[in-house]
Amino acid sequence: QNTTGRVEEAKAELEEAKEVATAQLDLAFEVLQTVSMRKLPADLDAYKSLMEACGRVGDTQRARSLIDIMKKDGFVLDGGVLSYFVSAFAHEESGTCATNESLDS
Repeated sequence: QNTTGRVEEAKAELEEAKEVATAQLDLAFEVLQTVSMRKLPADLDAYKSLMEACGRVGDTQRARSLIDIMKKDGFVLDGGVLSYFVSAFAHEESGTCATNESLDS
């Protein structure tokens, strides 16, 4: 394969990964909504995981919404949550989808 073909293939794979991650994020927010409607307590780890997912796909709208929900529920926004929050804006701006390795470093 030529370089152009490999680049196009990598772009397609990245776009597919972002679509899958976004679909998973949709499902996770539906679960959070169900938990809220049933008046069940959500824990901080659940919120952190959701914020991490927002950061990975660059979903700034949901990241902002999650910050508001966390504040309303009385959770303190620690460094980890805020780091993932900032990641959402970085990935939105660049149009990329983060991997585990890029967020862990």
